[in-house]
Amino acid sequence: MRESIGFGVLLLCVVGCNSMPRIRQVTYTGSDFAFQGPDTVAAGPTRFRFKNAGSVNHELALALLRPGVTGAQALAAELSGADVDSVYEADGLLYLPLGEQVDMSLAIDLQPGRNYVLMCTLDAGNRKTPHVQLGMFKSLTVLTR
Repeated sequence: MRESIGFGVLLLCVVGCNSMPRIRQVTYTGSDFAFQGPDTVAAGPTRFRFKNAGSVNHELALALLRPGVTGAQALAAELSGADVDSVYEADGLLYLPLGEQVDMSLAIDLQPGRNYVLMCTLDAGNRKTPHVQLGMFKSLTVLTR
C-alpha cells in the first residue's frame, strides 16, 4: 500500500511541475539616447534583459504606472522634476556600465491591462542632463490575457 501512495505523490509532482507558468523573456537595448524593444508585452511572468549598446553607461528603470496615469503624464512629471511618487506604483532597476559583459535580468509578473514605463535617469556626462530628458523613455503596455 505504501508503494502506491508514493507513486501517486510522484505523479502529482510531475503533473504540477509541467503546469508551472513559463517565464517569457524580453530584451531591450539602450543606445544614446533611446530604448529599442517591444511596445507591448503579454501579461504574466516576464524576465527583462537589458543590453547597453551606447557609448556611455545606461540603466533600465522599469516602473508600474498608477491606474489612470499615462506614459505621457509620467514623462511630463520626469521632465518637470515633479514628485513622481504620485505617478508610479512600483519600480525595478537594471544598471549596466559601458563595456560590461554582465548577464543581468529583472523578473516581474506583469499585470494584465496595466501600463509600465522604461527610462534611464543617469546623467549625461559633463552636461549633467538626465538621459530621460534626452529621449531615453519608453511606454510599455501589458496585454490582457
